[in-house]
Amino acid sequence: MASLGPVDTLDSEPSAVRRPTTPVLAATEWGDGSQPTVVLLHGILGSAEYWRDVAGRLPDHRVIAIDLLGFGVSPRPARVAYDYADHVGAVVATLEALGPLGPAILAGHSMGALIALRLAADRPELVSRLTLIGMPVFESAAAARKAIGRTRLRRALLYGPVSRLFCAVWCQASKPISRRIAPLYLRRVPAAVARATVDHSWWSYSRSLANIIENQSVGADLQRVTCPTLIVHGDQDQDASLPADRVPMPGFRTLVVPGDHHLPLDHPGDIADLLRTA
Repeated sequence: MASLGPVDTLDSEPSAVRRPTTPVLAATEWGDGSQPTVVLLHGILGSAEYWRDVAGRLPDHRVIAIDLLGFGVSPRPARVAYDYADHVGAVVATLEALGPLGPAILAGHSMGALIALRLAADRPELVSRLTLIGMPVFESAAAARKAIGRTRLRRALLYGPVSRLFCAVWCQASKPISRRIAPLYLRRVPAAVARATVDHSWWSYSRSLANIIENQSVGADLQRVTCPTLIVHGDQDQDASLPADRVPMPGFRTLVVPGDHHLPLDHPGDIADLLRTA
């Protein structure tokens, strides 16, 4: 895994949000490249590690899993908005630095699905096929906050001063200890995936949550996508609403499969098969 640019862990209030030079992100690669390139984008609090089992089942493809801006070991600038322009711009800059790729099979999970969708809409020449897994779709920012913070404890841990304090202590001041402890309570996911949940800053987390997940435009973005698109949703997914219930999607295939929000972790072979053939 390689990363270009410093990791900014500053957690004080930035004096201004600006759009600096677009950074190149960390990426992990697998495969021999005899088949088309597959690009994978993880969800919030994730990293390229989330895709390891899926990538291992695509040995004939050049598979590139990217640590999104502000997550994993990618740069974490404090004074950026972490909006669609920032995230998509950083992914595009990374793909250009890694090239030549040609049009790639692009897949995203959860927040990564929203970023992948916008990338496919904005830069259609870069994407041959699009797969969106566990994509959270909400009618408004208020509806998103209500669904995400559906219990009092979740609201406290995900939003506001308690969340910021927890992030400062757990994800910044105590990171070496937190990375050791995380696999003990996040037994639902592989240890490497659990450890990566602390690899972010308060700004990359909170602004990505607000500017990508809450303030989304899935319907408008889908209308601009020209490549074949598959939307995959677990029938037990409680973290993302079913897109077909919220957005008219004529011409797009929606596949509901057994499972919850973490289909790439629980069913990596099935997801890899979909990426090959969708």
